[in-house]
Amino acid sequence: EVKILAYADDIAVFCTNRDSIREATNVVEKFCNQTGCQINWGKSSGYWHGEWDISPDFFSRLQWTDLPTRYLGVPLKSYRDPSTHWNEETLRAREKADAWQGRQLSIFSRAFVCNVFLISKIWYVMNVLCASRSNIQKIHRVFAVFLWASTWEKTRRTNLFVSVKSGGVGLVHLFLRQVVSRFIFLRDQNDIFLRTVMQMRLQRLLPGIIVSSCENMCGAVNGYLREVVLSFRLLEVRFSLEYLYNVPKKKLYKDLVDIMLPPPLYRVPYRGGPGQNILKRVKMMPVRPTVKTFFFKLHSNTLPVKTWLHEKGIFVPWTTNCLLCKQPETIEHVFLDCWDAILFWDVLQRTIKKELPLHPYGIRFLPVDRKEVPYDLLMLLGLHSLWKTRMQVRHADIN
Repeated sequence: EVKILAYADDIAVFCTNRDSIREATNVVEKFCNQTGCQINWGKSSGYWHGEWDISPDFFSRLQWTDLPTRYLGVPLKSYRDPSTHWNEETLRAREKADAWQGRQLSIFSRAFVCNVFLISKIWYVMNVLCASRSNIQKIHRVFAVFLWASTWEKTRRTNLFVSVKSGGVGLVHLFLRQVVSRFIFLRDQNDIFLRTVMQMRLQRLLPGIIVSSCENMCGAVNGYLREVVLSFRLLEVRFSLEYLYNVPKKKLYKDLVDIMLPPPLYRVPYRGGPGQNILKRVKMMPVRPTVKTFFFKLHSNTLPVKTWLHEKGIFVPWTTNCLLCKQPETIEHVFLDCWDAILFWDVLQRTIKKELPLHPYGIRFLPVDRKEVPYDLLMLLGLHSLWKTRMQVRHADIN
């Protein structure tokens, strides 16, 4: 008996005995002779699954092993213990992230690179293999330091997974996406074999949603099915069953992010004011990537002013006061109260004949009307020019 599983140019053949293996290879050879096709037997392999009286390393033109091979990019040999595979994937992700370091990208573009180029292959394998929280946290660490272009994280990591509209950069949260994927696997399963497996293995653990006429199977559930059970339990206590059985996959992920991740602390004091979509506006502005990254640091209170560096335990020579005003160098002082800031904003407002929102909320959300003139863009460039000038003075840059 022979069964075939084919996807694109990858073909898997399941045989019940050695006679079936010989018959399958003979049929393939006849097909190649009649059609002119060729098979690279060196790239083909076999796997002895189950109990066999003998399991030779070479049989019927194929190399055979006792461990599953890689199929469609998934290392099946790591199905029972994928920790080694995820450690290797973490190293590969770090190498790929380092390869992107030399490019001039804003923090929003770096998040896009992570979501599209770095996470895609990891997520493809994660749809098949289970992944522990510790392995996922290691991968998140690689993405976080890549986003900050630093060796340490300058704010709480959960802020990065919040959407751009809500004050983050929209980085994909692998664990929450894993939870949604496992639940959708349970909810929308139409394959008869997999539904039978879940009815037999999970009926005892999820009696409220799985009904089965067979006897309960004893024994612990681990690996992928364990993630399915834990994902449903996590969602069950946060959403109603009516919502879970009707919500689309993307909306469930967005709602789960809003519930599981706390709002950024730097946005809490300014809730309800105008211009809450400031990061989306800055992300689309035609300015240099360094300007966008600068504003995100300003918005998230992570600009390296002297008081912030001192609070983080970083050595600040001489004093934390401003060189001009002899006052503590805070974000508000740099952009609002310093002598050069007062002079700059006075000249700019007189030139454009527009009163700008020069207060702590205004410099973080730029709540100005931009029907004809993009005043928020002008204000952003003004903030960046003030900061760039201060950094040139601090680092004695004569250019």
